[in-house]
Amino acid sequence: MTTPFESANEALIQIQREIAIPDWPAAFDTATLASKHFPGTRGMIEYFRLCAAARLGRRELVFDSLRQLADEGFWYSEVLLRQSPSFAPFQELPDFERLVERHRAVQEHSMAARQPDIIVRPASSLAVAAALIALHGNAGSAALEAAHWTGLTAQACLVGLPESGQGGLMKDVWNWDDEAATFATIRTFHERLALPIGTPLLLGGFSLGGQMALRAALNCLLPCRGFLLFAPYIDANLTEWLKLLQKPAAPSLRGHVVVGSLDPSCAAIRQLVAAMNQVGLVCGLEVLAGAHDYPTDLAAIFGRALPNVLVEPGAPAGGA
Repeated sequence: MTTPFESANEALIQIQREIAIPDWPAAFDTATLASKHFPGTRGMIEYFRLCAAARLGRRELVFDSLRQLADEGFWYSEVLLRQSPSFAPFQELPDFERLVERHRAVQEHSMAARQPDIIVRPASSLAVAAALIALHGNAGSAALEAAHWTGLTAQACLVGLPESGQGGLMKDVWNWDDEAATFATIRTFHERLALPIGTPLLLGGFSLGGQMALRAALNCLLPCRGFLLFAPYIDANLTEWLKLLQKPAAPSLRGHVVVGSLDPSCAAIRQLVAAMNQVGLVCGLEVLAGAHDYPTDLAAIFGRALPNVLVEPGAPAGGA
């Protein structure tokens, strides 16, 4: 069985559109198909599938799936199971109450063993030329998104992915909803890296993680050389960003942004990148085919972006 979706994000967007109509049979079918093809993001897709099943009166399917997920070590939080409108008819049913308790126990065990942060170093034969702290997207995790960033180690970059710990509605799904808490996570993670003095530091991120990385860079949270962002979530109202650009940034700060032409934030990103360049913050922009997702040819993008972002202070940039 094939899928019309190139990525889990694309499938999730379609499922959410069908739920918004609402077209519960279509949402159930789409989620069922997507869950088989994108097991790495199964939790979120399966949640929507179970919501659709509940709306269609398929209670036993919902309960059987929740049991199987718990058996596999996956959990949904009690908050989600209690507050989801789709699960309202199940509240206080003995079988459902037992499932809520089972998921709570699995969550407690999982959180006790959780080792969320990821640090990947270049091969021992390579001296570390730079370090990147990358923030996963909302409803994501360091483990699920690390593979998109670790290709940078081939270019002698140390790559670190902290996990937010914010949200926690289900296993491996975390958010960056609180700016102060996010900045604290970045600072603490940077201290853990214990980088040698003089190591160029980059901040990166995807979706809302990309937005938070950009906020941190523009606020001079850390002495970073630049930023590398994939599909950052940028609201159409740029007023706050334009005010932020009026603050003095590090003179050596440079950036590179990659976004899909069908990404809802594409127009706002174009405007924001233009505004950054107008105030003297050199930032490259690549608009590729696609929607709100990581690009596919990451090695080529890293090869184009790093030489321009890691320009020595006072040196001219290479390339366009």
